[in-house]
Amino acid sequence: MKIWKRLAIGALSVMMLCSTVACGDTENAGGDHQHRAVRRAGITPTCQKTGKLEHWECIIDGCGKLFADSACSQEISKTDTVLPKAAHALTNHAKVEATETEHGNIEYWTCGACGKYFEDALAKNEITQADTVDPSLISLVDFHITIPDDRDPVILQLGDPQIIDSDQATGTLNDKAKEMWKWGEDVLEEHCYKYIRETVEETNPDLILVTGDIIYGSYDVNGRVLEDFVAFMETLDVKWAPIMGNHDVESAKGADWQCQQYENAPNCLFKQGDIMGNGNYTIGIMQGGELRRVIVNMDTNGCTGASQASKNNGQTVHHGNNSYGKPFGTYGLQKDQVKWFNDTVKGIQKFVPDVKVSFHLHIPMNAAAEAFNNAYKDLTGNNPVASVNAAGKFGNTAVTRVLYPERIAGHVDGDIGTLYWLWQGDPVPDFWDTAGVHGTVDNTIFNQMKALGTDSFFFGHMHSNSASIVYDGIRFQYGQKCSTYDTTQFIKDDGSISYGNIYYDAEGRATNYDGTEFFTPLVGGTVNPMDKDTGEWKNPYIYYCTGAGKEVDWAQYKKASA
Repeated sequence: MKIWKRLAIGALSVMMLCSTVACGDTENAGGDHQHRAVRRAGITPTCQKTGKLEHWECIIDGCGKLFADSACSQEISKTDTVLPKAAHALTNHAKVEATETEHGNIEYWTCGACGKYFEDALAKNEITQADTVDPSLISLVDFHITIPDDRDPVILQLGDPQIIDSDQATGTLNDKAKEMWKWGEDVLEEHCYKYIRETVEETNPDLILVTGDIIYGSYDVNGRVLEDFVAFMETLDVKWAPIMGNHDVESAKGADWQCQQYENAPNCLFKQGDIMGNGNYTIGIMQGGELRRVIVNMDTNGCTGASQASKNNGQTVHHGNNSYGKPFGTYGLQKDQVKWFNDTVKGIQKFVPDVKVSFHLHIPMNAAAEAFNNAYKDLTGNNPVASVNAAGKFGNTAVTRVLYPERIAGHVDGDIGTLYWLWQGDPVPDFWDTAGVHGTVDNTIFNQMKALGTDSFFFGHMHSNSASIVYDGIRFQYGQKCSTYDTTQFIKDDGSISYGNIYYDAEGRATNYDGTEFFTPLVGGTVNPMDKDTGEWKNPYIYYCTGAGKEVDWAQYKKASA
């Protein structure tokens, strides 16, 4: 082919891609130039991405204008070239009611193009497939206990075993404590197991709630204490439900391993769950073919001394990973835990609107302190056991005084036990759900629990207390401590009640460190009968074990005034 033909074909190709028209060009002496426009291909928009309009762009230096047509007669902006996302190709899915045994679903929409889920026909609120599920009742209640129709159910609460193996001591113990709490089955029996066994045999519970701090994790590095405790509880042949306390996850074995020990035990009702904390689960009390009560068991965290193995599981809440972004945010329930209990209880109430609700927690909330303080301050003429500052917050010094609710004239029938201290330590609070930490106002989370119709809270942590009172229609209850490990309540020979470490002299008598005072330990459990017809709690009572409180003449503690 001759050279001139090849040049002609090349020129024709350029003309097919470009068009030339006059345009303003300040660098041209004449003020105009012919646009040399290149076609920019369009992109079809989808519901996932924006598209692009087919257009032409002048490639002459200093111009760069965009046009909607090849003749460069309709100038446009860069914004004009962007095509909005296409509408989702939505399919509606009708609402299906859940049943007691089968899941249902909410009304929702799916997009056939992108596969996303939406809760509205305008596709403004995206959700996940899990969000579409309307759970069945059986899935909302993790464990069920069925009680015969002809008797009242009995729930036993055991507070803070706090078992210590001084052979594994990584903390500080004095010489007497190291000797007293050495590892051995006879030691475990003497300080804990014999009390739990007697309490269970004498009260015949249908369910045992073990309210956290089962072990001192820093004295159970190798996990043998927890393994032994689980094995012991299984010998009782009673369903039992533990929750985590702030000391449990200090063990080097880690929270995942500990949870597995509970989940593997046949009589243990426990579920680690996949939200923050280790152990958030529900137990349903069934009677007469009906769900009478649901017990919501939750981990209140507070793991300031959590081991690295516990922290590694991503669920153990400690400083630096709490969901509130506050220094004290480790204590109490986290945001996803609050959502969980709200969703769970409301879901259960769709099936059983009048179901009774209890919460089982280790660390009591701020509202519990207020309840004990407010319930008796008018009856005693002052704040019974709390130091309250000018801002109305519980202070850092406890009033060294014991409150015996059943001794106070005008007390609520069924109020029992002793309340020795009620205060907020520094710098870590023993109460939570205060303003600026877990909510915008005091008791933010408690008020949500109360709105669900909750009628009772069971907690521990302050194991020198065993008081159980009704305030504003709600029972607030410290479980009676069930061992003589760590600080324990006791009655002195002069009849006064105090607390501290209990030692034993050569004759087996309970004494103080110096052996100058003698005590009667107060050890056992708090028994909660439940009305077989209504599911309501009857008045609780504390079972004090033989060799402990049973030897005390309790008549002297039934006085008309404190």
